[in-house]
Amino acid sequence: MVLVPSSPCQAHSVDAIIEVSVVGLCGPLGKISAHGAWCAREVKHAIERSLGVPEREQRLFSGMVEVSDGSLAAVLECGSGFELTLIRRSQEQVEWLQKVQQYWPSLRSAPPEILSDREVAVTAVKRSGEALALLATELRADPDVVLSAVCRNGASLLHANARLRADPDLVLAAVGQHGPALAHAADRLRSAHDFVLAAVERNVECLAFADEETFAPRPRAEVRSEPSHPRSMVRRRALCAHRDFVSAVERARENVPTSEFLDTSSDTSEEWFTMPLNVPLP
Repeated sequence: MVLVPSSPCQAHSVDAIIEVSVVGLCGPLGKISAHGAWCAREVKHAIERSLGVPEREQRLFSGMVEVSDGSLAAVLECGSGFELTLIRRSQEQVEWLQKVQQYWPSLRSAPPEILSDREVAVTAVKRSGEALALLATELRADPDVVLSAVCRNGASLLHANARLRADPDLVLAAVGQHGPALAHAADRLRSAHDFVLAAVERNVECLAFADEETFAPRPRAEVRSEPSHPRSMVRRRALCAHRDFVSAVERARENVPTSEFLDTSSDTSEEWFTMPLNVPLP
């Protein structure tokens, strides 16, 4: 996360030497002198040298934003000083972060409090989306944790909370990484015409997991009798949807955006209602 100014005032120069106040949850911990061009890692090194807090135990915050990248000068408030909040990780958390970073399956032997630890969870799913299956229920309902998991391994959508499996953006991210992930999406997404077209554009492999009844309609012969009958109109609309869907699949294989070939503006035109019903279906 990039450090951002905490006020609209002009930030200190990156060439300046800055006095940084470090505070903990119980009050001031001390001060360090830092260079304006330092990144968060260099600030943590200085805190370790001056205050004796190991870098691996440090979490630094500027206001409510965790400091993890960018130059120190970028977040300076007006005035001569600057304040960072230091929260120390427990020794157990530090050990598990190191374990998960090196070998995420070690989570299988983790205690419940570690499986509920969000920082450990994010570290694990960034190593492998499969780690999502091992996490506590509340973390499998966390949008950021699940997004990190499906971007690494789309199939991990299977282990997400039901509400998130109905989230269009999250499911599209999963499908983009692994087409068959659509099988784990909520039924309402798998049967939503516009959504599946968008999914096919990202990964044509998801086609096999769309709702067949929705995207492969078979109009019956009797609807030819009266084109203006409501049932005929519904079935013709279904046929048009199927036609567009097949076209979308063909174009997706050629990497052509759907918007360049789908024209739904004529769906209610006279030509649309008189379209022959004997169009061959696959």
